[in-house]
Amino acid sequence: MADFRRTPFKEKRISTVSTTDIKVAITGTVVSQRDTGFLIGDGSGELFVNITTLDPKPVVQDNGVLRVFGRMTPYEQGVELHAELLQNLEGMDLEVLRRLNDTLYN
Repeated sequence: MADFRRTPFKEKRISTVSTTDIKVAITGTVVSQRDTGFLIGDGSGELFVNITTLDPKPVVQDNGVLRVFGRMTPYEQGVELHAELLQNLEGMDLEVLRRLNDTLYN
Protein backbone atom coordinates (compact mmCIF):
# COMPACT_ATOMS: atom_id res chain seq x y z
CA MET A 1 0.00 0.00 0.00
CA ALA A 2 1.26 3.49 -0.87
CA ASP A 3 2.46 5.82 1.88
CA PHE A 4 0.13 8.79 1.23
CA ARG A 5 1.98 11.06 3.66
CA ARG A 6 4.87 11.20 1.20
CA THR A 7 2.83 11.60 -1.95
CA PRO A 8 3.77 14.91 -3.62
CA PHE A 9 1.18 17.53 -4.49
CA LYS A 10 0.24 17.32 -8.16
CA GLU A 11 -0.33 20.58 -10.05
CA LYS A 12 -3.85 20.34 -11.55
CA ARG A 13 -6.45 22.44 -13.35
CA ILE A 14 -9.85 22.42 -11.66
CA SER A 15 -11.48 20.88 -14.73
CA THR A 16 -9.15 17.86 -14.46
CA VAL A 17 -9.60 17.20 -10.72
CA SER A 18 -11.32 13.90 -9.94
CA THR A 19 -12.37 11.87 -6.92
CA THR A 20 -9.27 9.68 -7.40
CA ASP A 21 -6.88 12.60 -6.79
CA ILE A 22 -5.37 12.72 -3.32
CA LYS A 23 -2.98 15.67 -2.98
CA VAL A 24 -3.23 18.53 -5.46
CA ALA A 25 -2.05 22.09 -5.97
CA ILE A 26 -4.54 24.49 -7.57
CA THR A 27 -3.63 27.99 -8.75
CA GLY A 28 -6.39 30.52 -9.27
CA THR A 29 -8.34 33.56 -8.19
CA VAL A 30 -10.60 33.78 -5.13
CA VAL A 31 -14.15 34.08 -6.47
CA SER A 32 -16.10 34.34 -3.20
CA GLN A 33 -15.76 33.62 0.49
CA ARG A 34 -17.81 31.57 2.94
CA ASP A 35 -17.56 30.84 6.67
CA THR A 36 -15.54 27.66 6.25
CA GLY A 37 -13.51 28.58 3.19
CA PHE A 38 -13.65 30.10 -0.25
CA LEU A 39 -14.38 29.37 -3.88
CA ILE A 40 -11.37 29.46 -6.21
CA GLY A 41 -11.49 29.63 -10.01
CA ASP A 42 -8.77 28.99 -12.56
CA GLY A 43 -10.56 29.63 -15.85
CA SER A 44 -11.41 25.96 -16.29
CA GLY A 45 -13.83 25.76 -13.38
CA GLU A 46 -14.39 26.56 -9.72
CA LEU A 47 -13.68 24.54 -6.57
CA PHE A 48 -14.49 25.04 -2.90
CA VAL A 49 -11.45 25.24 -0.61
CA ASN A 50 -12.10 24.29 3.02
CA ILE A 51 -9.79 26.11 5.46
CA THR A 52 -11.27 24.97 8.78
CA THR A 53 -8.16 22.94 9.70
CA LEU A 54 -5.69 25.79 9.12
CA ASP A 55 -4.47 27.57 12.24
CA PRO A 56 -4.18 30.51 12.28
CA LYS A 57 -6.95 31.20 9.78
CA PRO A 58 -5.48 32.86 6.68
CA VAL A 59 -6.73 36.23 5.49
CA VAL A 60 -8.13 35.66 2.01
CA GLN A 61 -9.34 38.51 -0.17
CA ASP A 62 -11.78 38.39 -3.08
CA ASN A 63 -9.91 38.42 -6.40
CA GLY A 64 -6.73 37.40 -4.60
CA VAL A 65 -4.39 35.11 -6.55
CA LEU A 66 -3.40 31.96 -4.64
CA ARG A 67 -1.90 28.53 -5.03
CA VAL A 68 -3.64 26.11 -2.68
CA PHE A 69 -1.99 22.85 -1.64
CA GLY A 70 -4.39 20.33 -0.14
CA ARG A 71 -6.20 17.01 -0.10
CA MET A 72 -9.25 16.23 -2.20
CA THR A 73 -12.28 15.10 -0.22
CA PRO A 74 -15.58 13.76 -1.55
CA TYR A 75 -18.46 16.12 -0.87
CA GLU A 76 -22.20 16.32 -1.63
CA GLN A 77 -21.86 17.62 -5.19
CA GLY A 78 -18.47 16.19 -6.07
CA VAL A 79 -15.25 17.12 -4.29
CA GLU A 80 -13.74 19.91 -2.22
CA LEU A 81 -10.16 20.76 -1.40
CA HIS A 82 -9.07 20.70 2.25
CA ALA A 83 -6.25 23.24 2.35
CA GLU A 84 -2.94 22.43 4.00
CA LEU A 85 -1.01 25.45 2.71
CA LEU A 86 -1.86 28.69 0.90
CA GLN A 87 0.71 30.52 -1.22
CA ASN A 88 0.04 34.16 -2.11
CA LEU A 89 0.80 34.80 -5.79
CA GLU A 90 -0.23 38.47 -6.01
CA GLY A 91 1.53 40.17 -8.88
CA MET A 92 2.10 36.90 -10.72
CA ASP A 93 1.06 36.74 -14.38
CA LEU A 94 -1.37 33.81 -14.22
CA GLU A 95 -1.45 33.25 -17.98
CA VAL A 96 2.34 32.80 -18.11
CA LEU A 97 2.17 30.50 -15.07
CA ARG A 98 -0.59 28.41 -16.69
CA ARG A 99 1.40 28.02 -19.91
CA LEU A 100 4.48 26.99 -17.94
CA ASN A 101 2.48 24.46 -15.89
CA ASP A 102 0.83 23.08 -19.03
CA THR A 103 4.27 22.58 -20.55
CA LEU A 104 5.75 20.97 -17.43
CA TYR A 105 2.86 18.81 -16.22
CA ASN A 106 1.06 17.70 -19.38
